[in-house]
Amino acid sequence: MKHDTRWSSPHDAPRRLGLPSALSGATCALLLTASIDPVVGDEIIIALLAASVAEARELADAAPLRVGAVCGVLPTSSGPLLSTLWTVADPRGGWEPLAVHQALDDPSDATALGPLRRLASQSHWHVAIVGPDLDVHRWAQLDNRFGLGEALEGCVELARPLGPTDVHAARLEAAARWTPLDVLAAHDPPRPAAGRSLVDDLVALLAHAVARDDRAAARAVGQIAHRRGGTPAMDLVLETYREGLRPPRTARARTAARWWNGVGGWRA
Repeated sequence: MKHDTRWSSPHDAPRRLGLPSALSGATCALLLTASIDPVVGDEIIIALLAASVAEARELADAAPLRVGAVCGVLPTSSGPLLSTLWTVADPRGGWEPLAVHQALDDPSDATALGPLRRLASQSHWHVAIVGPDLDVHRWAQLDNRFGLGEALEGCVELARPLGPTDVHAARLEAAARWTPLDVLAAHDPPRPAAGRSLVDDLVALLAHAVARDDRAAARAVGQIAHRRGGTPAMDLVLETYREGLRPPRTARARTAARWWNGVGGWRA
């Protein structure tokens, strides 16, 4: 039986959450204890912080707002980590979410996992989209049908024989080996959109990454292509991307190839 956290009506949700000014411009997901509705009292809320006003508005305007929560175990040489991914799906379709945030915790640390367990026990989740001004741009109430509790306890059981964990060293290793997009792809690999091929989707992701000058995202595309078909698949994605540049901008294609150096043995 889940704890009933459905907000009563009417009530006014706050425009600010009292977050420290040091978080201005950060991009992350925070689990906070808050009391918004006096009938519900204290609950865990999810604050999704956007680095720019434009990003906050894009998330706030997403219709429908589809938030995802995925738990998994990352094995490192310093012990296992619990990876929790928070995503906001792009309502226009496609695999890449509008936002993806990752939290890495020691799966044996009951204190660290306390907010996750409490959130899993709530009947409804409340999400705040927070901009760099630390104002709440949108509140959303979601039915808790995420299966977070079962996934979390399964990860704890899986990680138990792999411990103990040096959390600091494990986080550094995980950050060096995988981007959040890599981890998401392992859980939810990109699916071809209707009438499109996987190559088309990967080319679109690569173009988006290069346009944002996001080397990590571009490398994640290369890693996904390599897992699907090795170097030939990477060749196909890069060549398709190059051919689609109008007017031809070979510098962008060279940039993508250079960023892929080392991915699956790739050499530009």
